[in-house]
Amino acid sequence: MDHMLKVHYSSEDFSSAKLSTPFKLSDAPSISISKEAAVEIDKFAVASPDDCLRINVNAGGCAGFFYDFSIESRDSIEADDIKLHNESVVIDSVAASVLRDATVVFQRSIVQSKLSLQFGTPHPRVCSCLMSFNW
Repeated sequence: MDHMLKVHYSSEDFSSAKLSTPFKLSDAPSISISKEAAVEIDKFAVASPDDCLRINVNAGGCAGFFYDFSIESRDSIEADDIKLHNESVVIDSVAASVLRDATVVFQRSIVQSKLSLQFGTPHPRVCSCLMSFNW
């Protein structure tokens, strides 16, 4: 069945920015999780079974939008949230459409270990901070 959904989003998080993104439910943006990130997310899920990791998109940052991760109770998951990796990761449909085809990756260095996003193609203009972007 070919359903069309038109999303209009306006909130404090996006200031005056309004997103109007028509997309087919069957063609919903795909956010993937690398194998390395999945291992780290599984460790988190075992340590905090009542919580989940939320991927957020907010207005601001160096280039217009920025993403971050937050931890929240699984009780706060809403029906229209997109659930990934056994509901250990959630993202709302508007953020998913902005982050279309991104991959959650785990990066390890001498200085830090962290989850981050790697953008697919076509990718947005990404600031050198690697967290701020704009289409």
